[in-house]
Amino acid sequence: MKRRADQISEDVRFVRNPIFRISRWFYSPEMLIPGAGTRLLRYAEKVAYSNSSSEAEDVDTEEVIIPGPAEEIRIRVYSSKESSESTPAVMHFHGGGWIAGNLNGSDDLCLEIARKTGATVISVDYRLAPENSFPAGFEDCYAATRYVQENPESFGVDPERIVVTGVSA
Repeated sequence: MKRRADQISEDVRFVRNPIFRISRWFYSPEMLIPGAGTRLLRYAEKVAYSNSSSEAEDVDTEEVIIPGPAEEIRIRVYSSKESSESTPAVMHFHGGGWIAGNLNGSDDLCLEIARKTGATVISVDYRLAPENSFPAGFEDCYAATRYVQENPESFGVDPERIVVTGVSA
């Protein structure tokens, strides 16, 4: 049974309408250039998250490069300034369905997790499609998790207490 538009909550209408307009634009004849939609989405992310703040008074943030299966992997480590012992680790994989997203998109979420839990949050900037076909991004996430588990002293984490989380991916 179909629902009429006036029966849909205001929140759903707010989300549905912009997505419909954007998706129509992405798939217009001008946008049928391979990869154009993905490039546009990545550009929109850069603009949207360019003002994202990685600074919090009680959380240290550091970007680190670690070895990966095909190339180096950039990770961002969020650690509580108050912890002096090894903490649990939260491996965070940003959203984007393996084709979009970056470390900045989850910055506020990672800061909040580190702040509220005292855990060390490690956000992984994995390779994206279409430049790197699936499962390249997944392999990067797995490699980063193994690296943290095998080098816990580098991150001040307990290798027995690692949790994996993410948005969409």
